[in-house]
Amino acid sequence: VRSSAASDVYKRQGINAEYGRKLIQIMLHALLWWILFPSLLFFAFQYPKYSEEDELSYLAKFKDQRKEIEQKGDIALPIMSFNIRFDTEEHNPDNHWTKRVHRVRETLDKWDPWVIGLQEPFAGQVLHLLSVIPEHYRAIGYEQDTGDMGHPSRHHDFQVAILYNKDKLTLVEQDYFWLSKTPRVKDSKDWNSMGARTLNIARFQLTSMSKNDNNDTKTNILVFNTHIDVKSEEARREQAKIVLSTIIEWEKKYPNSITFLLGDFNTCPGQVAHVILTSHLNDTWSYCKNRDDCVSNSICSSFHGWWGSILNTYGMRPIQSIVFTLHGMQFHLPVRIPVNFKILLTDAYNLLTKGWSFSIFEAFPKWPLTRLHVDWILFHSQESDSKTNQFQVEPKFIALADVRTKDFSSDHFPLISLFQVKKSS
Repeated sequence: VRSSAASDVYKRQGINAEYGRKLIQIMLHALLWWILFPSLLFFAFQYPKYSEEDELSYLAKFKDQRKEIEQKGDIALPIMSFNIRFDTEEHNPDNHWTKRVHRVRETLDKWDPWVIGLQEPFAGQVLHLLSVIPEHYRAIGYEQDTGDMGHPSRHHDFQVAILYNKDKLTLVEQDYFWLSKTPRVKDSKDWNSMGARTLNIARFQLTSMSKNDNNDTKTNILVFNTHIDVKSEEARREQAKIVLSTIIEWEKKYPNSITFLLGDFNTCPGQVAHVILTSHLNDTWSYCKNRDDCVSNSICSSFHGWWGSILNTYGMRPIQSIVFTLHGMQFHLPVRIPVNFKILLTDAYNLLTKGWSFSIFEAFPKWPLTRLHVDWILFHSQESDSKTNQFQVEPKFIALADVRTKDFSSDHFPLISLFQVKKSS
């Protein structure tokens, strides 16, 4: 009897211990799935944050760098690339151009760039912008001196407009053509390009130097602004080749020159179009990251599609990397943010059924997740010629500006840079 009673006690104790272990397991699972996992998700899609104070801090650093360059007697050359988005009906009325134009003006007032490469504007938008920004800015587009900019026939003539400060720079020469097999044929396109893509070229000289230097010693500042295709990877590669060959051609024509390429390339650093262009040009961001005397921030994405700074969070970075990889393989990805369920289903169907055209090894962005930018500023300074007063250029600052969660100036963040231009000894 005693043995039977003891056995029952031991069984009850074993059952209680088993229940205890299961209860602990349930509590641990609940802790993991209902507390820790949601907390990690919350953290991943909330951090790192970028506040207005961060923006003001980088603006102060920019101004300090600019002042330091000028105190050395060199030229501080601020350059911006800015996809300001075309004027269209927006899902959120606060994102309409009539609201955004004043935010763009505030951006230009803050950073005061001498050169601005715009992408996507209609001619009417450029006119509107010129009416609200300082009068020293001038716009360059396709045959900018011909006809009324507001005429419907000129709607796309400024889609890669270059704005410049006429008090600082003198426009000497300009050209404009299409990135196609027939570049002098207006609106021409090839390689399944979604739209007709263009290259705007301007040759400047420093206003402060133009009166004192003779033609042999004047340094040319060559500015190229473009916006390559969003849909076709083949088009992006071929368009990049045309841009590069054109730059080399102009540099041979003007050996005493400094070159800048601005634009929206619909491609991440390390993908094929970037590799093509950086075979000759320097990427300002990567150049700056390797130098202690050059300031830069670490915002992940220059295109945000009205999502704002959330795309800079740890959770969104790998998602964007996957999207850009598929984009580089020429999966049929949406070219805009889905705004309803029907569009989302259509985009998903196209993605799953239409396949891809290029290798994942070519398409994968070979760059840290901290920089999945489609907007770049590239530069090149030709080697010094002892017979001329060749200027040399060095980046001192590059950052994405206006990083915020609302009140956007565009669906892209503007890219601002500062270069120190000095005469070689």
